[in-house]
Amino acid sequence: MNLDMFPQQLQSLQGRLANLYQDANTALQPEANLLLAALKELDTASKILEIATQKLFEQTQKIGKCTSTA
Repeated sequence: MNLDMFPQQLQSLQGRLANLYQDANTALQPEANLLLAALKELDTASKILEIATQKLFEQTQKIGKCTSTA
């Protein structure tokens, strides 16, 4: 996995989830409720992953600065 591309891939995932949610929201089948709930959970998980990725990036930057000055 290319770590430089990870934030863009995560953003793309969030866009696809939003599109799926919108499509499922217009469906009239009873299964749509289950699909909507699953998509909401995936959206929440992807946002948590985005925050974790940002924190890891910041920590990596700090570690890099500490090791370069040591």
